[in-house]
Order: sequence, then structure tokens, then C-alpha cells
Amino acid sequence: MPNIILAGDVHLGAKNRLDDILWALNSINQYAKINNIEIVVVLGDLFHDTTSVNLEVLSKAYDFFDTARKEGIEWVSFQG
Repeated sequence: MPNIILAGDVHLGAKNRLDDILWALNSINQYAKINNIEIVVVLGDLFHDTTSVNLEVLSKAYDFFDTARKEGIEWVSFQG
């Protein structure tokens, strides 16, 4: 059975918080790598506004998740 981290309410795109949120996501990813955790599940609210996502936010989110995937950490998100 794989080890899993549960997270929620990431809110990528919250005003003036992108760097803080990416720092937190990177911290979770590093913890997962160090502790041989294979999957991180986000239980809703990955993005702050689901009707409109800023291009910078979308680009940085893509870069983060692409890097995490290459490092062997699978991130799964549920709509919240």
C-alpha cells in the first residue's frame, strides 16, 4: 500500500500569495521525497478561482507539478 499525504485548500492564485503557496507545495514535495511518500492528494481548492486562472499562476503550477512528477511524486487533486 502506498504512503499518501492529504492536503487541502491550496488556493493557487490567491492575491499576492503565489510565492508563499509555491514554497508550501515545495515543502510538501520535499517531505514526500525524504519519507518515500508516493502520492499527494489535494482534497479540493487547488486554485483560488476556478472560473479564471492567471497565466503566470497556471505556468508556475504546471512547472511545479511537472517537476514533482519527474521526481516520482504523484499529485492528485479533487475539485472542491
